[in-house]
Amino acid sequence: MAGVYLKNKDVIKAFSHWLDDSMRLKGQVYLLTAHVSSFVEIELKGEELLDFSINVFFELVSEIIKKGCIAEFMPVLVLPLDCSDYLSFWDDTKPLYSQLSDEPPSIYLLDRDKAKFPEKSEEYRVPVELGLAKVEGMELNTYYRCFRDVMSIENDWEFNRAIYIECYPTQFIF
Repeated sequence: MAGVYLKNKDVIKAFSHWLDDSMRLKGQVYLLTAHVSSFVEIELKGEELLDFSINVFFELVSEIIKKGCIAEFMPVLVLPLDCSDYLSFWDDTKPLYSQLSDEPPSIYLLDRDKAKFPEKSEEYRVPVELGLAKVEGMELNTYYRCFRDVMSIENDWEFNRAIYIECYPTQFIF
């Protein structure tokens, strides 16, 4: 199913190499991640970057399902937004693409067992509806997160803000 969402052969090849390398690293590192921009040689911005990032995420979901390891790995897309000096709410009055930060979106392949452990942080989360396509047998958990970790709290640093899209097999959702 590779290439259903990604149309360019070079993009498919770069993505496939990253996925294969990530699968081999399971258990050796906590986060298997890549900036979405690493799969293309042109600079994408705004709505085009958002659409491409979502397509890369759906390709990741498709490939993990195809490889039969969706119960082991959780595909995640993180869309970074500009940081904030305070814990801030989601602003749904502006288009999402206009709120993206200069940091490129990233895909993650999380080991579900390791992702169960909480991290100490100060945060606000709220579900966000993006009108994404449905994936048979899967549930997408899409939310806005404004947070900072312990070191950021201790140093009174800014809050990170992002949209997260996580994929779960339907049987994992209560």
